[in-house]
Amino acid sequence: MKKVLSVLLSLVLGFTLGSIAADETGIAMPLADGHISDKDPQLVLKAQAKKAAAQRAANYFRYEYQAGSGSVKVTAINFEWEEPVVASGWLRRYRTEGKVFLEFFDSKGRSFNRTTQAFEVTTETDENGSTKAVDFVLK
Repeated sequence: MKKVLSVLLSLVLGFTLGSIAADETGIAMPLADGHISDKDPQLVLKAQAKKAAAQRAANYFRYEYQAGSGSVKVTAINFEWEEPVVASGWLRRYRTEGKVFLEFFDSKGRSFNRTTQAFEVTTETDENGSTKAVDFVLK
């Protein structure tokens, strides 16, 4: 199955399974030896934007988001992501929308709770290729 998938990816998208890898956020990123940047630099910028957005969102919902009474411990977190889109009027800014699925333990109410929240992260890549989140908005 992996061989078939590898052949299909190389034919359709122009890269092999060895060209991408998923990091701890679950976002596929081009490897240093990947041919993705040779084929489509926008794909690399989008992947970097998605990774920076995922890191910002994970930090926000784990450490800053006020759920329940405020005395909570996040016990499970999962994200759904839309594809990044170019922010109008900007060359290297992307807007990435997402939705978090959060489970937490509220120590004051001594109960487990679940919630969801939509959000949008704006990222920017500088001239050195470093990508960072510049805006975070709850929807």
